[in-house]
Amino acid sequence: MKTISTAINAQLEAEQFSYFYTVELRLSAITLYYTDADRPVHYNDIRYTPAPLAFADIAYAAALSVDQVTVEFGNANLTMSAYLLGEDARNRTIIISHAVLNSAGTCLGLTNLFQGIIGEWEITEDRATIRALNELVLWRKRPLRTASATCPWVFKGTECTYAGAGGWCDQSYSRCAELGNQANFGGFRFLPALMEKQLWWGRVPR
Repeated sequence: MKTISTAINAQLEAEQFSYFYTVELRLSAITLYYTDADRPVHYNDIRYTPAPLAFADIAYAAALSVDQVTVEFGNANLTMSAYLLGEDARNRTIIISHAVLNSAGTCLGLTNLFQGIIGEWEITEDRATIRALNELVLWRKRPLRTASATCPWVFKGTECTYAGAGGWCDQSYSRCAELGNQANFGGFRFLPALMEKQLWWGRVPR
């Protein structure tokens, strides 16, 4: 077990620390830095402006799910309203950190507690509320197309673009090639061959 000298221990006991939170909003035109400390905080050449902050609806899960937190800003001077109404802030990055200030007023460092995106926001007369979501929420979006061996385009439609004399197509690559329109084939013709094939990443075992 490591021991701390009496002199060092006396200095640690004499030191007074205060803890606070910071919020970083990376909007398209500007990055905003706020803290719930009662005075401006400087760290890594960045000034964190004091603001009334509150956190609510903090949700975490052990599974691979989407965590979320709600951040409430005091909006008495409508400053936050001006930034949020000036652009579409959804999907912009938000970072919430925990920091320590010593008795000399020096910030000793920031610990990242949450990094995600702005899901939605709401403005009232005296408050601006931002709901932040983990970036994993982006994985929950459904794709516009799914992989298929056949062509999804409508024959002689906008994507197909075929305008020849052929009067039918079964959406297969072979028929598309017969019509000379394989450049616009919208399917994945190698998919059936890959479905039953073993795929190896890196060196193939012997």
